[in-house]
Amino acid sequence: MAAPSPLIAYNHVRKLSAFIPWLENRVDDGIWFHSNISPVYIAQFGSSICTVTDKVIKAGAILSTTPKRWILSPRTVSSQQLVEVLASDEYKDDLTPMMKLTIAYIFECCKGEASPWYGYLTSLNVPDVPYFWNANEVDMLKGTHAHEEHLLHYVSPVIMFLI
Repeated sequence: MAAPSPLIAYNHVRKLSAFIPWLENRVDDGIWFHSNISPVYIAQFGSSICTVTDKVIKAGAILSTTPKRWILSPRTVSSQQLVEVLASDEYKDDLTPMMKLTIAYIFECCKGEASPWYGYLTSLNVPDVPYFWNANEVDMLKGTHAHEEHLLHYVSPVIMFLI
């Protein structure tokens, strides 16, 4: 069976099967979860992964730690060339911080299992927004304000950045 793509919403079993090993394989890198909590899927929270416990945890206890290098951002994306482009002043007026993060996210998703964030990305909910729709789905918005906003704020800046 092919590995799940981070850009596709999978059921909780597939998400957990990629996320838990990702966490476990980064213990030596400083990612840590309190021994009394476990990542689980809870249906009431949509398709999110949550942490739960059935044990008492002392007030003020640290529940988890994640070093900055394991927080996906425009500064930590796995391509040094992309880090430099996203940090350059050349695009500071064209790309918002959220656009830069989105570019880093898409870059890592496209790398699939080769991405150091693969297990984490697979665990995320994929938003159902026009930014992630295919062309036929976006075409259904034609003639609406939403279509204009989509073209103005999402498509044009990314296309201009890539040209």
